[in-house]
Amino acid sequence: MKPIYNILSLEPNENGYLAKVCFDPEHAIYKAHFPNNPVTPGVILLQICKQCALQILKQSQPILADTTIKSVRMLKFTGFIVPQKDKIINIELRQEDNTFRTSIYDDNRQYAKMQFTI
Repeated sequence: MKPIYNILSLEPNENGYLAKVCFDPEHAIYKAHFPNNPVTPGVILLQICKQCALQILKQSQPILADTTIKSVRMLKFTGFIVPQKDKIINIELRQEDNTFRTSIYDDNRQYAKMQFTI
């Protein structure tokens, strides 16, 4: 099965790091979440942020493949990501040791903010 998302890039920027992500609107998960009104599940957004955070941490320390999120201090969804072909979502990550503050947005709106520790 094809992945539901693809991380197109993860680059340093003036605030920390910026990831560019796209979603596959044809993925089977959207047929169930929700029929005729597909929305990207919040747990997928958390997984993407974790994956990006692990890539960042790997640059400075050894990380185990099965590393988990130790705590989520804040998680706020402010909008729904409706999957569309060629739609790019931005994820900004600010790192403080093993803690990350993230903001998920596109050109028009913010979808989520979270803070978690790995």
